[in-house]
Amino acid sequence: MEKLKTTLLYIGFQFILFFTLSNQAEAQEAIYKPTLIVSIRDSLTRNLLPSVILILRKHQGATKTFLVNQGELAINGLDTGNYLISFTKVGYRSLDTTLQVDNIRSNKLNVYLGVTSNVLKTVNIVSKKSLITQDLDKIIYNVKDDPLSVNNNLYFLMPKIPLVSLSGSEQVQLKGSQSFIVLVNGKRSSLFNNDPTVGFKTLQASNIDKVEVYTIPPARFDSEGLTGVINVITKKPVAGYTGNINGDFATNNSDAGGQFNYKEGKIGLSFSAYGYDQYPPKTDQFLQRETSGENNSLLSENGSSQNKIKLGYTSFEFTLEPDSLNLISISASGNLRKTNQSKYFMDEISGNLLQRYNYQNDNIKHDKNGDVSVNYQRNFKKNKAKQFNTSYQYNSAKNEFTGNTQYFNQLNYDRPDLFQNNNSSFKEHTIQIDYVQPLKLMTIEVGSKAVFRENKSLYDYKYTGSSQNMQTSENENFSDHQGIFGFYGSLQYKKGKWGIKAGVRGEETTVSNHDYNSIASEFQQDYFNIIPTLNIQRKLSTNENLSLGFTQRIQRPGIWQMNPFTDRSNPNFYLSGNTNLKPVLNNVFEMNYRNTGHVTFIIGGNYSFARNTIQRVVTYSSDSVSRSIYQNIGKNSNLGLNLSVNASMLKRLDLSLNTRIYYTRLQGKLDQQMIKNSGLQGNATLFASYRFNKTMSLNTNLGFTSDAILLQGSTNAYIYNIINFNKQIPKINTTVSAGITNLFNKYRTLTSYLYSEDFNQTSVDRINSQIFRVSINYQFGKLRPTRKAKNIINNDDLDREIPK
Repeated sequence: MEKLKTTLLYIGFQFILFFTLSNQAEAQEAIYKPTLIVSIRDSLTRNLLPSVILILRKHQGATKTFLVNQGELAINGLDTGNYLISFTKVGYRSLDTTLQVDNIRSNKLNVYLGVTSNVLKTVNIVSKKSLITQDLDKIIYNVKDDPLSVNNNLYFLMPKIPLVSLSGSEQVQLKGSQSFIVLVNGKRSSLFNNDPTVGFKTLQASNIDKVEVYTIPPARFDSEGLTGVINVITKKPVAGYTGNINGDFATNNSDAGGQFNYKEGKIGLSFSAYGYDQYPPKTDQFLQRETSGENNSLLSENGSSQNKIKLGYTSFEFTLEPDSLNLISISASGNLRKTNQSKYFMDEISGNLLQRYNYQNDNIKHDKNGDVSVNYQRNFKKNKAKQFNTSYQYNSAKNEFTGNTQYFNQLNYDRPDLFQNNNSSFKEHTIQIDYVQPLKLMTIEVGSKAVFRENKSLYDYKYTGSSQNMQTSENENFSDHQGIFGFYGSLQYKKGKWGIKAGVRGEETTVSNHDYNSIASEFQQDYFNIIPTLNIQRKLSTNENLSLGFTQRIQRPGIWQMNPFTDRSNPNFYLSGNTNLKPVLNNVFEMNYRNTGHVTFIIGGNYSFARNTIQRVVTYSSDSVSRSIYQNIGKNSNLGLNLSVNASMLKRLDLSLNTRIYYTRLQGKLDQQMIKNSGLQGNATLFASYRFNKTMSLNTNLGFTSDAILLQGSTNAYIYNIINFNKQIPKINTTVSAGITNLFNKYRTLTSYLYSEDFNQTSVDRINSQIFRVSINYQFGKLRPTRKAKNIINNDDLDREIPK
């Protein structure tokens, strides 16, 4: 009760602070250069039009481009003189006009655009816009402008984004790490609770507007995510209705689904649903572990495994605009995932005693995830860029795991069969308040956030059989509660060739109530962090800019790392979490240079270091079992160089290259022994797209990932290739594509090496990686003249200059 009172008082104080700042900021706006107020309306209905591109040109001056989200835009700080202004909107005739800006407080311009067509037509597969752009604090991948987005999921396109790559096990990585946070429209999504890679595979790229990558996230974002934040922005409803239905059929998986958007007057609706079914062939596996010491032995393990996944996902969003200044939105999403894992191995242990046996694992996982959020947004009549936003979100995840291990053909090995069960859950309540106040040359943002988390785990083991007719059982439970109370303030300043965004975020974290059945204990841990953020950008010329950045990021351990449940499916290798994990603080420095022209490229360098890092380490014990557990151990550092190039050649050929090379240094103390490992790592992805005509294209993707450096070992490098052929059928608004992955190699070998003072281990997985696929996407819809201006909820300024 005391925590609740404190939280309510804290939020109330923030409300008073926000509106006080608002009044003070408006008083400061008394003296400034002329302001141009633009209103853009439908020529028939006289209603404000959203999502209009405005290009402002001054004679012998710079060109500025704006996205007018609500139909009205105030452009501050203009010089007097004559301007040429262009207006563009899909479905409306473009308009060019001239205007003389006088030295008065405000200049007004009313514009009326006429409708050209009210039927949604198929978009030709042509891409001339820059797919990769860069803002002051983020890199933007414009998915909607990529022709490959029509018939692919988002996972397929992720390696096209700078600093994003795939690991040897085909997991999505940011700056070579999986310690990043994924947001959907600026909020946590249940789709990414467990495995972000599956989430990316579920989202269809045709429904995505853009992907924002923050490696120096602004202060308004939570400090979690060691390497940064990936924010997926979905397409929003437009006046009328639009939708698509798609299906993808491959040799190892299939999926189908669709999305429907509707906007009429004050009401907007969006609904999507997808089903995913993965049925890969078996993976051949081999492992060898050699131990030293008094009881030295050699373990050889041969067998195969198979993971089958079924997933269903649905999302819904409702928006209500009582007027042009207020917006209420309610959204919900959920997914169910079932994983069937089967393994069959033959083990042989040679040494002081020869042992031989076969065992079979049959594991089933059920994941249930869901989230609900309510959001209220308020804009202000005098300045539409000024905004107050408050929201509540509930996020939950449940994981039910059951495993059955049986033994056969035992020689000198007497072990009972095992049945194990683990039910874990995660719940999170989030309350957030944000306020944005634009001034003459700067924008102020302040906000507050309270997060309440609960992690739980209940698990048990049952042993049956053996020559002694043994039957025993064990059970435990675990709970963890986290409270995070954060507040932030940031300032964005733009003048001439300079742009600066600086902020600070304070977060108080409380962790309590670690409970066990067998060991009655409670654990209390409180800590406070001040997280600075700084982004500086200098425009060198019309097409060039240089940016610098610094921040700190926190990794708080979650239930997936803390869960003390030990998976004993393999009798020689146990996996478990660690309830005593502590948070990790990462320091990040970056510098980037961007040049746009016939060829757009971004080149940058970055350096990061952290101490007390969370690593999964493996130890070997006297009972001949290797135990893998997370520990806060040692420190690491990364020095990297990244390059992104986008070019259009011969009018029909588009090329993009993303590559990163970095030097990693790891060290930690394990069992009183200092372990060190270091080396160069890197990845490169080359995309090429050739358009035969307006409706037909051939696309190729060639990727390379180098050896991965681990604290206790490494994994091998690998190369992959993808070829896709796209054909558009405009008469029926349909796109069909066919493709193959790894044309020249049917199998891929993943090899990993682990070592310590008393063991050396090599494991090899032989994966069937050659995949044939056919997909189809049908689009439908009908657009209508807009009746109301549309506000867009995101974590950025509403009306801002579009990066060139």
